[in-house]
Amino acid sequence: MSFTNFYFGIDSGSAGPFPCAGNGANYYIGRVGGGVKPDRSIGWNTQTAQLAGKARTFAYWDIEGPGKIPTGQDAQSWGGQQAAAFVNEVLSGSAAQYVGGRTFFGDIESGNLGWSSGNVTQRHDIVYGFLLETVALTVTGGLYANLVDWDNLLGQSWLPTINFVWWLADGYPAITTCLEAENNFNSLMVPSTNDRGGMKVMIWQYNLTPSSSRDLDVTPYSGYLSGTWNPTPA
Repeated sequence: MSFTNFYFGIDSGSAGPFPCAGNGANYYIGRVGGGVKPDRSIGWNTQTAQLAGKARTFAYWDIEGPGKIPTGQDAQSWGGQQAAAFVNEVLSGSAAQYVGGRTFFGDIESGNLGWSSGNVTQRHDIVYGFLLETVALTVTGGLYANLVDWDNLLGQSWLPTINFVWWLADGYPAITTCLEAENNFNSLMVPSTNDRGGMKVMIWQYNLTPSSSRDLDVTPYSGYLSGTWNPTPA
């Protein structure tokens, strides 16, 4: 498979202008909290959200690991509780004025709170619980991670049995042109080596030199134009 149409975006605290396009189809994905607490103090840029527009502004949420499971609670319910807080913040909290996109991305990173302790079963249960709650709340769940964190924390072959939108974080050298970003998606993201959780890469986060400090994104999937990306199984 080789894609020909691509859409470019920005995420986290990075500022505009949007790379590579200007066709009104750009999108923004910003952080709105973590654990069970709303928080836009980092990983969020209001001006970029406004530049994208509410309909094409999406959100992500730091999933906290086993070390943060509240006393008396199990891992799966902890994951679900985090997803519930996330969805509530986007639909009814302070982020609602900016976020109109309806794909809800859970951020899995070794640097997030709680991931340095616990065991792999607990880690699986947290992520599964997060996705299960998105299903219960009838929203589309997504997961963001780099390959190293996914493989080290969850295992390369782990399958959560719930479809999600797979947003792959960086992991490749900075590139220099928009065409190179498109070509790299076809050559690096399409092959099954980057599939995780039984899902194909739908969004790739990359850096475009010389503005390498900005978090940029590219996708060939246009479903977000109608409000959500739809998961693509491998």
